[in-house]
Amino acid sequence: MKLIPIIFSLLAIATMPVMAATITVDDSGGANYTSIQEAVNNAVAGDKILVYPGNYTESVDVDKKLTIVSLSGNPADTIVHAKVTSDSYYIETDDVFDVTADGVIISGFSLIGATINEYGDDQAGIHLTGSQSCIISNNYLSNNLGLFLTQSDNNMLINNTVFQNNVKGIWLSGSSNNELNGNNVTLNDQEGILLYSRSNDNTLKNNTITSNGFGIFLIADCNNNVLENNYASNNYLGFVTDTNNVIFSNNTAISNSRVGFEITGNNNVLTDNTASSNLIGISLNHAGSCALSNNLASNNVDGIYIYKSSGNELKSNNASNNSRYGVYLNSSSKNNTLISNIVFSNGEEDILIEDMENNTIRDEAENMAFLNPLFVLIFLLIIFLVVSSNY
Repeated sequence: MKLIPIIFSLLAIATMPVMAATITVDDSGGANYTSIQEAVNNAVAGDKILVYPGNYTESVDVDKKLTIVSLSGNPADTIVHAKVTSDSYYIETDDVFDVTADGVIISGFSLIGATINEYGDDQAGIHLTGSQSCIISNNYLSNNLGLFLTQSDNNMLINNTVFQNNVKGIWLSGSSNNELNGNNVTLNDQEGILLYSRSNDNTLKNNTITSNGFGIFLIADCNNNVLENNYASNNYLGFVTDTNNVIFSNNTAISNSRVGFEITGNNNVLTDNTASSNLIGISLNHAGSCALSNNLASNNVDGIYIYKSSGNELKSNNASNNSRYGVYLNSSSKNNTLISNIVFSNGEEDILIEDMENNTIRDEAENMAFLNPLFVLIFLLIIFLVVSSNY
């Protein structure tokens, strides 16, 4: 009988949760380890790795749930440079952090110098592969790719600075239900943020995207994404999608060299966005059944430009003070409806619709005189006849 309490005690001890350990890393010694990879190798899932300020040259494989953070929280003083694997012809490296586990947290580092691997594949500051529920925050990344997610869902990328990557800033491929919030993405050669190949149901908000090739680009069946309160300036194109069911809300596209919002695809929604000082503010290009409401498109060459796009609704938008057209619909755009838009003080035409018979304008009488020279001629003829009949 005396064994029973002992057995219960042992069972209680066996079932008690194991407390996570904190492991320290300092490149100058005095901590548990001098390299981050050593700490990862000797950690167990759930541990925290605390990295002291310093310069670390290594490529770190993370294959278990860990929290890896800098002691200072300042990326400027805790720098991890990708380890060079070959420099015989090109400089080759692996990713700085290659993450294949769920629930990993990485925060407070400068991650730099990742180029291409031995197969010529671009390498990233942080690469998540098949990972879920990771949090990547407050890092500075300058490599060939800044942040790269492949087949990785339900992750958070928060307040990272993604600067001057040689290829792409942030790239999601086949990755869904992720949140990108508050990232500063600047001077990346191609896309600032790219969603590619069935990256669905992601939320992008409060990101600043400046001076990239493309700002935010959604391509190849990336549906049901939400873009809210993002700022894109001085890119070639600000916001681009060729996919369906994307919501653009409260975004700003200013001073992009071509188009602020380039929309291709069906059932996309643009509400309360601002497009200013671009070549074209908002473009619907081969788009169908899209809804544009309460958007401001001003001080562009063309405010809203609709090309080979049908079945769209433009309601309560302001397309004024553009140097050429406020709203333009080419002859291949049909069955579009314009309702209660504010369109004035544009350089050539406030509203120019090449096929009036197959498109509808409602509640925009103030602009009708600009639509068709024939309307002006008929209006003047009526006035002339009325005046003549009084004499």
